[in-house]
Amino acid sequence: RYATDVLRIPAERLEEFLSVAGQLLNVTSSSSNAEDISGEYYDIQARIAVLETEREIVSDMLSEAKDINTMISLEERLYDIIYEIESYKTAIKVYDGKVSYSTVNLSLREVADLTDIDADQSFGARVGRALGESWDNTVELGEELVIGLIYALPVILILLVLLIVASSVAFGIFLIIRGSVRHAARRKRNKI
Repeated sequence: RYATDVLRIPAERLEEFLSVAGQLLNVTSSSSNAEDISGEYYDIQARIAVLETEREIVSDMLSEAKDINTMISLEERLYDIIYEIESYKTAIKVYDGKVSYSTVNLSLREVADLTDIDADQSFGARVGRALGESWDNTVELGEELVIGLIYALPVILILLVLLIVASSVAFGIFLIIRGSVRHAARRKRNKI
């Protein structure tokens, strides 16, 4: 059995999570990476500040505008500015989430027997381990074959019955044909 999950862990509890996971599980591989988003974060905050200032200026211009065409174009620009501000604020929330939580990609795989494979084992130890694992695999294969035969038993019995019936019918037909041929041969001899 295996499982693959993506976990969101509060950043301040990441080390605790990794420590507990290391105690409960046999960790075979681990890697980590960090993404520096501070430059992008501060850039977005600066863009929001510029857009807020522009929004105030456009709002003031809109309140003083007398021409309907000017008012329409200022309103369109104001809506665009508001949309940009909201999209940047959403990006800030995403970055806040990235900073507040750590993402852990976890892959679990169950094994029947946990073995510690030492690369520095002697040749004899490696041969012994290979023979032991080979015997275990052979026994497991035999068990699986027996289980498979049990599952296939109803189908095998049906096929066996059909084979017996078909053989009986074929043998009956053979006897009928042989009897007819002999009978025809006797009649032919008796006529001569």
